[in-house]
Amino acid sequence: MPFVAASEALTHAPFPGVEGRIVHGDGMTYAYWHIPAGTEIPEHAHVHEQFLHVVSGAIDATVDGETRRLEAGDTAVLPSHVPHGVRVVSDSHLIDVFQPARPEYGRPQAETDPAGRDA
Repeated sequence: MPFVAASEALTHAPFPGVEGRIVHGDGMTYAYWHIPAGTEIPEHAHVHEQFLHVVSGAIDATVDGETRRLEAGDTAVLPSHVPHGVRVVSDSHLIDVFQPARPEYGRPQAETDPAGRDA
């Protein structure tokens, strides 16, 4: 699978107001999100190392208690198990890259219930 058209990408909505297109590789997951202004992603942590890149818009990202405004072109590097959260300042397009892969992201609808949980 060397190429994935946007129409072929899986979708996932991990938090209210957050929906994205997902592509999985053998050991990593790529996510492209459009998130409206005012959306809050609560503080959480996970085993995955994560790169969070702002394509457009602006967010306030909090990583391990430190908050910084990120705008187009900025990236946050989130180590494994470090608490982090986001407040979306203006309508934003973001890219996340996770390693290891997040197979729970972007499962076909038939494998999840209406709330997006494992069936």
